Amino acid sequence: MSILQESLGKIKSGILSNDMSVVADGFFDLTGEKIYPNDTPTPTPALDSGGDAPNAEEYLASSKKDSVIKEKSSSPVSAKENIFVDDGADHKDSNNVTPEIALTKRGRPPAKYKEVVCHVCGKKDSVNESLSFGDFYRCNNCTG
Repeated sequence: MSILQESLGKIKSGILSNDMSVVADGFFDLTGEKIYPNDTPTPTPALDSGGDAPNAEEYLASSKKDSVIKEKSSSPVSAKENIFVDDGADHKDSNNVTPEIALTKRGRPPAKYKEVVCHVCGKKDSVNESLSFGDFYRCNNCTG
């Protein structure tokens, strides 16, 4: 049985037995992070109970985005001085040389042309076979 399966088994049995220390042990086996469960769980207010309904504010949580926006102050954007100086040292290294090699030979066959007749005006054309299909070819003058 793998460590992953053993850890998940510990977490599952801890949840089923409501024993958070077993869940914490399984979590430690998975992540290596030690957590210390509270001995007394905090009760969560129930909505369907007959008592008073909890405040809506208890369920609201501020997002990270909201807190970041509030912390930033608004200031005008302005360009700063460019302090980069190009001294050419990056490409003076002898390791950065483009090798001189032979060009790769063209591996595909030349295009094949065939004689076609425009079905509108009857003009004969020589066109690439891959661009002409079917019986109803139209020349450039008849399509434009």
